[in-house]
Amino acid sequence: MYVTKTDVATPGGRTMGAIDAKDYGSKGVHMITNCGVGASNPGAIYIRPFCIDTAVFNAVERHGRPHRHTVQFMATVQPSPGSPLFDQQAAGGAPAAHEAAAPRAAALDQQPAGQGPGIGVAPSGGSISVSSTILTSGQEKFAGRLAELTGLDPRVVSAWELAEESGGAAQAREAAGNFNWLNIGYFDSGAGKIAFDKSFGDPVSAAEQTANFLKGKWGGASPGIRAIVNTVGRDPQEQMTAIANSGWASSHYGGGANLRATYDELGGLKVTRA
Repeated sequence: MYVTKTDVATPGGRTMGAIDAKDYGSKGVHMITNCGVGASNPGAIYIRPFCIDTAVFNAVERHGRPHRHTVQFMATVQPSPGSPLFDQQAAGGAPAAHEAAAPRAAALDQQPAGQGPGIGVAPSGGSISVSSTILTSGQEKFAGRLAELTGLDPRVVSAWELAEESGGAAQAREAAGNFNWLNIGYFDSGAGKIAFDKSFGDPVSAAEQTANFLKGKWGGASPGIRAIVNTVGRDPQEQMTAIANSGWASSHYGGGANLRATYDELGGLKVTRA
């Protein structure tokens, strides 16, 4: 027996049940991975399973420029009771995310104005624009507008975008006219109706609707998610920790390590305030 090539393929064009929550093959995407080893008369063939949920990805310098391997993290947003998505998720969707941060978030929400950790700097209302070679033009517009409306650090917002969509995945998303850069409504079990709100057809209106979501004005965001804006005016590291702990993504961005990695990649980000 001579093993020269072993292919692992998703079902592609055939219709079948999903293998797991991250099975893209059952949705019409065809993937083949060469696992061949070229061994002669092997006694056994070992195929090692793997998962990248908690992996940390760092840029590699090649020819003086950062090189990115595109990884798409599907965000999971935990809806609150009373939101349009709550009943939909209860009917068949998997629980979106771990809400370990919810008790702390609730405490922050109840903090009296001007006292304790809930206090933050209000958005100035001034215009903010960002520019980077590793962001698409739509991501630049989105990040600047979301930073304006929430007061979150523009580089943190940009890093958040990249942790969700980068490289070819971001370019394809933009070409399709979908500017839902933080993947609101994309659950581990699939995309909900809210993910395709008409406001996501433009980067500026997408940022405005995202700000409404973060502030609890639209979409039924959980307390943990609403607590993100309580970090406005604080150190960027605190803001990224709040995002990672909010329950936004089931991976928690590798404990925040993936957010910090994309933040570091954006060292050359240009921020202009008017």
